[in-house]
Amino acid sequence: MPGTYKNTLDAARCIISKEGFCSLYKGMLAPLITAAPLSAISICTYHSGKNLIMKPEQSKATNGQLMFAGIFSGICISPITIPAERIKCLLQIQVGGKRKYKGFLDCGVKLLKEGGIPNIFVGTGASLLRDLPATGVYFLTYEWTMEFLLRNATKMTWEPIIAGGLAGIASWAIAMPADVMKSQIQSSPLGTYPKGMRSAFPLILRKEGWFGLFRGTVPVLIRAFPTNAACFYGLEMGLKFLNKHFPWL
Repeated sequence: MPGTYKNTLDAARCIISKEGFCSLYKGMLAPLITAAPLSAISICTYHSGKNLIMKPEQSKATNGQLMFAGIFSGICISPITIPAERIKCLLQIQVGGKRKYKGFLDCGVKLLKEGGIPNIFVGTGASLLRDLPATGVYFLTYEWTMEFLLRNATKMTWEPIIAGGLAGIASWAIAMPADVMKSQIQSSPLGTYPKGMRSAFPLILRKEGWFGLFRGTVPVLIRAFPTNAACFYGLEMGLKFLNKHFPWL
């Protein structure tokens, strides 16, 4: 709940003392299940978006085209990310011995029984407000940074690590206000915010001010660099390996 913890370290200390170290991984199954297919779909649809909007004679996409391709990618992955985030948020706020949801699948089934498909897709508006511009900035930042770092390089080595990490930070920096609203909406029972963002936004401002829209920024940014650096480094090295040993694929 808002105001429960002073900062990131205080949150970690309190959670571990009350529920043990493993409690830091509550709701982990949802992102673990969706992470690989989401990354694959996101990158594939990003390149498909570029192919859709670029003219045949173009050798390089414009900034607008890169942004469009990123937004297109965000649209394509949203049917997976929204329900996965809804379940993850509900699992993460469970405290104590008696818990309503036993795990990922149990939570999904109960949500469907309680409110049908709309209950799974609670927070859709805030999720799209977060994901579409953030995904556009994500890929645009990666392309920009890679172009800059490879300008005088003879071959690609460590560049995807820097470019991927900066892309993750840039995307989350603009996504945080919408993400806070999304998490607030998705972690609440059905009907708590009947108008979605229009209900959550004024409530957060009234209780916490504008700072409330950036709650959790520090841990998110700490996580953003290494995870996205690893993602893009793995992607580039994987493509390099496939092009070298399996050029017919």
